[in-house]
Amino acid sequence: PQNRPKRARELQELISGYGPAVIKAGQALASRSDLLPPEYLVELQKLQDDVPPFPTAQAMDVVRKELGVEPDYLFRDMSPE
Repeated sequence: PQNRPKRARELQELISGYGPAVIKAGQALASRSDLLPPEYLVELQKLQDDVPPFPTAQAMDVVRKELGVEPDYLFRDMSPE
């Protein structure tokens, strides 16, 4: 229990490094007080507002892969950045 804050911070940092899909899973876990102790919830909630940036091309690839269509088919206006 005394290492929980440190371990929770390490988990948040680990999740942040794995990209958008894993970050999204971490964001979902941030609201699951039935699964995780409070220290973990606090750290994972940081993923809601403090998401590291990633390249636009990577985001477009995720849309293509996950949804099976070109992003401009789904979105009227898209900024290249």
